[in-house]
Amino acid sequence: MADRPMDKQSFLDVMDNKETHGVPSLFWFHFSPQSAFISGPGNPRLFQRTLEGHRKYLREVPYGAVKVMTEGYFMPSSLRDLGDYRGDSLRKIGPMDPHDPWIEEQVELCRQVAQMTEGRSAVFWTIFSPLFYLVFRSVCGALQNKALNALFGQLGKVKIFDHFFKNIRLGKFRQLIKSGVLESDPGAFRHAHDCLTADLKILAGRLLKEGGADGIFFSVQSVDGLSGENYRKHIAPGEQEILDYAAGINDYNILHICGQNFKNDVTNYANYNAKLYNWPAFAYGPTLREGKAFFGGRAVIGGFGEGKDSILYSGSREEIEAWTEKLIKDTGRQGLIMGADCAIPGDINRDHLKWVRDKAASL
Repeated sequence: MADRPMDKQSFLDVMDNKETHGVPSLFWFHFSPQSAFISGPGNPRLFQRTLEGHRKYLREVPYGAVKVMTEGYFMPSSLRDLGDYRGDSLRKIGPMDPHDPWIEEQVELCRQVAQMTEGRSAVFWTIFSPLFYLVFRSVCGALQNKALNALFGQLGKVKIFDHFFKNIRLGKFRQLIKSGVLESDPGAFRHAHDCLTADLKILAGRLLKEGGADGIFFSVQSVDGLSGENYRKHIAPGEQEILDYAAGINDYNILHICGQNFKNDVTNYANYNAKLYNWPAFAYGPTLREGKAFFGGRAVIGGFGEGKDSILYSGSREEIEAWTEKLIKDTGRQGLIMGADCAIPGDINRDHLKWVRDKAASL
């Protein structure tokens, strides 16, 4: 079978729910260790590693699209000095300069990735929700604590990060919720969330207008202890504002409902403005068919697990091709893209991805 991807236009046609020959696929993984996620901007070595990682991947497993990983930019400049989640601290958060290095570097990195595709792949730039950045800031605060680093130092930086990602990422942020800030001082939270929303709209606009992005890959996730009612009241309006703004420039946007360490209620995202939806269909459900119906028949991506125990990572060619065929048969070809629940391990055998791609393209 020919080792070639579905082209860019065909990928976008699938997002538009048009009939195409074959089903496209798209997988992604990180090119840097987790310990580097907050090391930018101002880290040319990381910038180059990210750039070269995408260049190599585009060569190894070409698709009609690329989802750009944004290692190093998990910490907006406006949050670096945030001390805690009390109202007075949240009110000190201010808007970023539209030309802040955190924005400028991402636009430049996007421009260079777009150039390297030579128009053969649609480019989707990863942007996280304002809530994610606030949650991630709590993790980084723990990582920057020297006593904790000394305590867990023998585990290594990446495992330290994993420890806090799994045990504090959601739990620590409960301080914001259980201390009553959302109820006792909702204005302070709204101020912080609004500032980040405005910053991310600027970033999205510049990526789409100047960086060569065809759309944004917008990652959202709730947190333990936050009710659906509070999510829809305090969080959803800002997230929808970012997506609506991006869609006003170019509406080929992807909504990623992240399921790492926490099961989200997909009903919170029923009215989000996207053309392609991704959620942990394998880990938690709903199935791709059920999710496609829930999101009004719009296009969906997923179907494979993300871990090393998944068929994608450890299965045989026969198992991987059989699962690909089953997903397509169960879901239907139209408006479907093969993918995973989230980022897959970076050391995966690239042949496994080619088996999915080629099998799906042939059906």
